[in-house]
Amino acid sequence: MLSELILGFSLQNDDKDIKIVLADDHEVVRAGLIKLMWVDRSIKVLGEADNGKDAVDLVRYHQPDIALFDIMMPQMDGIEATGKIRAEFPDIPVVILTAFEDSDHIEQAIAAGAAGYLSKDINAKDLVESLRKVYHGERVFSCTILNIIRNKKNVMNGSAHQQISISKREQQVLDLVA
Repeated sequence: MLSELILGFSLQNDDKDIKIVLADDHEVVRAGLIKLMWVDRSIKVLGEADNGKDAVDLVRYHQPDIALFDIMMPQMDGIEATGKIRAEFPDIPVVILTAFEDSDHIEQAIAAGAAGYLSKDINAKDLVESLRKVYHGERVFSCTILNIIRNKKNVMNGSAHQQISISKREQQVLDLVA
């Protein structure tokens, strides 16, 4: 009960368990994510890897509902691993969880077939909710990532300095479309 209040989300298992494989080259990050999933109880970690090659092998073996990958990993980065997973298992979405918030990495991840791109500064509640959304077929992006995508699009359209006024509802629709 205390952890439920601290983390700010329910431990109730309203949906079917979501099975994931996660990969990050930092052990402390993997341990934190596993602990978070254990506290939530609706997301089960089937396997963890510290490099992209092992992550791909784990996905092949477990065939999880979602793969959660960092970008920078030894042997094979998360973007290459995403491309391999999507080519072999098009129904398994891959979510990138990374500290890299630049348009080059974002574009490469999307081109490789990533179903989401989340910044590592995301809070626990939003991460779990994002995984649930991906499980239900949605694409997810952190707010900071959406801003980078919007700014890049504005620059490419030559309207980087042009102010555009949109309503709150229009912004919500744009966020959902992105």
